[in-house]
Amino acid sequence: MTPSANPLPRVRRAAVLLPALMLGLGLAAASPGDTPPPLPGHPLSLQECVRLAVAQNPNAAALLHSGRAAMARIGSARSAYWPTLQLSGSLSRSYTEPSSNTYRLPGAPSTSTSDSASLSSQYTLWDSGQRKASVAAAQAGYATSDYQFKATVQDLALSVESAYYALEGAQWNLQVAEETAKQTQFHLDMAQAQFDHGLVPRSDVLQAATANANALLGVIQAKSAVTSDRAALA
Repeated sequence: MTPSANPLPRVRRAAVLLPALMLGLGLAAASPGDTPPPLPGHPLSLQECVRLAVAQNPNAAALLHSGRAAMARIGSARSAYWPTLQLSGSLSRSYTEPSSNTYRLPGAPSTSTSDSASLSSQYTLWDSGQRKASVAAAQAGYATSDYQFKATVQDLALSVESAYYALEGAQWNLQVAEETAKQTQFHLDMAQAQFDHGLVPRSDVLQAATANANALLGVIQAKSAVTSDRAALA
């Protein structure tokens, strides 16, 4: 992940973390088999980096599913307050062949059909507070899952924010180092030209060459810092 080239204004951490905490709503709509969104082709903003970090973090996904399960347990515990209904029914048919002593028309056996249906309802009036305790326990479990998820997202957001601004600073340092190297190279060329015409002593050329070498070393170090910080943000 690469931050945008333009410097972003430093905002309060709450402004950065709030969109990250709202990611739970977007992640909740994703199915377990969904793949992370592809990386865009443009430089990423801080919010986009945080969003990608949370979407691709397995701990956040596990805690999110744990929160879903805890919410389902709340609904299951609350269902104990509702009455239960039971519907049953039966259907029977009997067939009797006519006896030899009974006069009946040929081909007309005796048949009879009977059916029944029943509906029962059951409601618990008093359970010594068991239902209330079950709901409270389920709600406490959900609160724990919610706290753990938000804490994980906050930690991720802070980590991404730190790495993002570190990379942004390293990129600015690289630009400064490259500009310094250009200036020292210009000064070295001028000193060499003046020395060739006998205007300055050899020491001026050596001094300019030393400054240019130090500037080139600074460019190498700045590039290394950019690579390291980019790897930390990825």
